[in-house]
Amino acid sequence: NPNLKAAKDAKQSTKIASFIQKGNEALAKKKYPEAISEFKKATELQPNNGSLWSFLGNAELLGSKTKDAEQSFTRSISLSDTNPNAYIGLCNVYLKNHNYSECLKVSK
Repeated sequence: NPNLKAAKDAKQSTKIASFIQKGNEALAKKKYPEAISEFKKATELQPNNGSLWSFLGNAELLGSKTKDAEQSFTRSISLSDTNPNAYIGLCNVYLKNHNYSECLKVSK
């Protein structure tokens, strides 16, 4: 039933938007573990959405979880290689780890 599928998709989009909003609110309050949790929920609903992985990577980077952030940004790029935020985030991970040559490779 196409109507049922459309309703399910709309409900999922609403849930994802809610997770993103809650994640962004937590980031604004520097509640990084809470933000990470909200963005993870969004990636679980739509694991092939590169933008969601970029949101998660950003929260992980701000929360000093650089290894997790590197994995999230890499996943984001593998799903959507035109997302500049994922490349910037990955470069920031490398800068934080003083891995300047990797940052240069990513930025090309």
